[in-house]
Amino acid sequence: MDIGSSAPFEWRNITIAPHPHSKRNSYQAPSLTIKALLNDVESPLGGNKVCKLQPHLHQAHKGGYRGVLGFGGAYSNFILSLALAGRKANLATVGIIRGEEIPGLPVEQQSQVLAAAATAGMQLHYLDRPTYRQRSTAAMVTSLGEQFPGFLIIPEGGSTIEAARACSALIPDDADAKAITHWAVAAGSGATCAGIAAACAKPQKVLAFAVVQDAALQAKACSWAKLLASQAGKQDTTASLQWLSGSSSAAFGQLDRRLCDLINNCYESSGVLLDPVYTVKVLHSLQSLAEQGRFTATDRIALIHTGGLTGWMGMRDQWKSWLSDEVLRKIASLPWQTELGHNQQV
Repeated sequence: MDIGSSAPFEWRNITIAPHPHSKRNSYQAPSLTIKALLNDVESPLGGNKVCKLQPHLHQAHKGGYRGVLGFGGAYSNFILSLALAGRKANLATVGIIRGEEIPGLPVEQQSQVLAAAATAGMQLHYLDRPTYRQRSTAAMVTSLGEQFPGFLIIPEGGSTIEAARACSALIPDDADAKAITHWAVAAGSGATCAGIAAACAKPQKVLAFAVVQDAALQAKACSWAKLLASQAGKQDTTASLQWLSGSSSAAFGQLDRRLCDLINNCYESSGVLLDPVYTVKVLHSLQSLAEQGRFTATDRIALIHTGGLTGWMGMRDQWKSWLSDEVLRKIASLPWQTELGHNQQV
């Protein structure tokens, strides 16, 4: 069973100029050119999604489950990816959604992402926020197992040690990858950065930029990276995993003018469309580190684009006054939108 595309890795150069309103003596900081690593990122199953989902779908088929149950918010990339992957793998899907459904309001008016997931066949089940916070407890897992018998229950974001192992495949075996000194990646649930840390070769570093508030995230990711390296017969790679807080003041799932400027400039200079939740925060943080003089002329930095462009379904209209016409046209032309019935007009 294979739900992912066989699209080859693609490298693009992105030049980061110091922000004109930076307070960090940015006039002294040179522009920084980094490499963006793309892996079919315009597909809802591209980026890191296919890596994180494949082990769970394989387990569901092997274990005789009739479907897979996952967790997420109303604009969750993962929820939509799970719905589409389940349809492709002939497995039913259930999405446990954070927040209350608004009675009488059609789902497409609540969230285009959830509407698309429902179109793909996912059954949506809403929990109020206090109840949703109990999603990992034994009592909640037992209750959901009784309510949805025959479904494999996976953690929010699909984040498990098996998913982390699969994310090791996000590092290609080519000359460009071998020349990288720093891999930069967003950390939302920990699996992706753990898999990359386990896969990279010394003295390469992995810069994991936390985009969520989770006190346990770093310890979990480091533990997985250490275990994966041990299982592969490698030395402990956790020292290569450097944990950094994102530099943007915008909350999770929110943008501001500086982030939108960065999205516009990145697309204009490289043709790379950043997603509005994860990769834009990583690039912003790299820009801030460059302004601080944290990188040298010999550093070779790669941004791993984790996909997530479906996030624009829920955020395009909210921020379109700050987005360039070119970016808006690109968002409107993303190829999967017609299939889901959500192609957007500029």
